[in-house]
Amino acid sequence: CLHQAGESLPISLNAVERAQARQFKDLRHRLEHYSRLDDLDEIRRVKRLGMRVTITAQMERSPGPNRDRRFPRYATLIREGLEPVLISDSTGTIARASPLIGIAGVVAPQSEGGWSPEGEAPTLEQAVAMWTIWAARAQHEEAHKGSIEVGKLGDFVVLSGDIDRHPGGKLF
Repeated sequence: CLHQAGESLPISLNAVERAQARQFKDLRHRLEHYSRLDDLDEIRRVKRLGMRVTITAQMERSPGPNRDRRFPRYATLIREGLEPVLISDSTGTIARASPLIGIAGVVAPQSEGGWSPEGEAPTLEQAVAMWTIWAARAQHEEAHKGSIEVGKLGDFVVLSGDIDRHPGGKLF
């Protein structure tokens, strides 16, 4: 389910709800590039519908005429049981798009130079899950991707230091 800024979110949610009522399958509908999920009732409805939310974190950090700096509410989405997915499909529009920069950006609140509104930064473990296992689940690919296990496809990186020992803003 593609939801564009400016459209009414309930229209997208109604469409998914009707599709599931007509013929329920183990589908994982998604709100693509949707960081503006703010209302708790809508968050809970998205959860009840089994939907996923994908967020291009690097795009959300840049101020602009349509950017409200209180979004995205990562910690709230996670507390409500959603598994938000961070993506970097910027196709060259973001100069430095990478999962490591994305992880660093979301675990740090804006007061530390990060991208998360105050009180909405996920933990490091949650941020890594947003790029890995939660992303794989959103695509029905968790049996093949998303975690380092025998028989799964995988990419991994070896870092020179322990990123868990740095406050979010020091990861940049």
